[in-house]
Amino acid sequence: MTAPKLMFFELDGGNWNEMNPLLERGELPNLAKLIDRGSSGVLMSESPSFSPKIWTCIFSGKRPEKHGVGFFGANSRIVRTKRIWDILGERGYRVGTFGSLVTWPPYAVDGFMIPSICALGTETYPPEFGFFQELTLSERKKWKQSTGPILGLWQRIALAGTLWRHGVKLGTFLEAAKFLLQSRLQRFGDLDRFWRKAFLHLRLSSEFLLPLLRTYQPDFCTWHIHTCDAVAHRFRTFYEPEVFEERIDPELVARFGHVIPDSYRMADRAIGKALTYLGKRSTIIVASDHGSRALPKAIHPYSPRLDVLLDIFGLTGKVIVARFGPGVYLQFRDKDRDLMLLTEKRLLEACFSETGDPFFFVKRFGNLLLVGKPEEKPKTGKIFEDSPVSLSDLGTFRVNDLLTKQSIRVTSDHDDEGIIIMAGPHVRKGRKLPQSSIYDVTPTILALLGEAVAEDMDGRVIEDAIEPAFLDEHGVGTIGTYENGSREVVDDDEVDHEKLALRLREMGYL
Repeated sequence: MTAPKLMFFELDGGNWNEMNPLLERGELPNLAKLIDRGSSGVLMSESPSFSPKIWTCIFSGKRPEKHGVGFFGANSRIVRTKRIWDILGERGYRVGTFGSLVTWPPYAVDGFMIPSICALGTETYPPEFGFFQELTLSERKKWKQSTGPILGLWQRIALAGTLWRHGVKLGTFLEAAKFLLQSRLQRFGDLDRFWRKAFLHLRLSSEFLLPLLRTYQPDFCTWHIHTCDAVAHRFRTFYEPEVFEERIDPELVARFGHVIPDSYRMADRAIGKALTYLGKRSTIIVASDHGSRALPKAIHPYSPRLDVLLDIFGLTGKVIVARFGPGVYLQFRDKDRDLMLLTEKRLLEACFSETGDPFFFVKRFGNLLLVGKPEEKPKTGKIFEDSPVSLSDLGTFRVNDLLTKQSIRVTSDHDDEGIIIMAGPHVRKGRKLPQSSIYDVTPTILALLGEAVAEDMDGRVIEDAIEPAFLDEHGVGTIGTYENGSREVVDDDEVDHEKLALRLREMGYL
């Protein structure tokens, strides 16, 4: 069996602020070894740092206006540029992608393609791995009204047998059974259910990865680890309560303060399992698409009632919606620009009827509208739930018609400072890298594999990370473009909004 020439771990949301204390205490031993025997530094992202957009930038080396992915809901059919696995696949490499964003629907490669948790279907390539996506994406009857995936007893037994044959360990089955039993008997709250399910999925994925590597022996493989980012959005108040403006319940801090550091510990163990197979034969890259920071005002008690607002503004089924950082983003299709401008005008004109204070904060990014939460203290001193609100020409409503008290609050936002760690035969040892860009990753991968870098890529090779002797021998070759003979790209306007909403809710964005 041969290990990949290059193995890429996508540590979504990974940042040095959270990792450094754990590294100093020796709690991330596998990442520490990679840092010691390789090069590491800050990988700068771009705002707004939506993960589908940024990971496509990372794996194409190109800006969003070139690759065409800007927000959630994008699928593999609309990507206008080749990504690193497409480039390498055309050059004779066997490739594998496991959980990478914007890989659904999957397409034929010499290797495997298991789409991400954002996928809207259970398709995989090869098709026989659909059972894993069935488990990952199994729908709920209604959010907050179901204790688990809609799978019958015999379906679960059959699925467990399939997972067993594909490397999942007995301890993980016991943990899954414990989770399901406790969910039903103890009726976990949303926060408990969220982190436990996220950790269980990481454990299942890490055990499923190794048989894929052994079976397909890819030359290049990438694996997406979403857990650290997912829990950061919801558990930041309990991790660093001192930075928030309001008092955080000490009992909740004691109960959930472990979740964020545990997500890194689990990711480190999962990476360690893969490293035992990879050894030192492979080049290893661990990178994140962005960092993470606290939202000190995240205890705002109100959140837009999206279903009501979308109906009032005539946007149901016409926009993609995600809660992100300070508010809600609405993505409009290019052909709906007039609708976007009208919606922006109405949102800006919305105000408290009694005082004239603005009701929404609104900012436009291309074909996205950021809709912020209303001011907490208008001239009346506070928000009254029965206060009248004028929505431009759409009429007058009450605050409690438009807003609802939040049950789970987004407590952190994305930060531009991500991480990059590189180790391997041609990587410089113990090197602290100068600041690099998300666009530099694919050019660097190509250089490490001795392949030419395309001149139409927007990044550069991170030469500080590469052994000078290797650069002297191989240099950095260039080619005009890899886009000749690209896969057919379609203008896919059709999105299953209901399925997408379920995916985003499971990930913490709704």
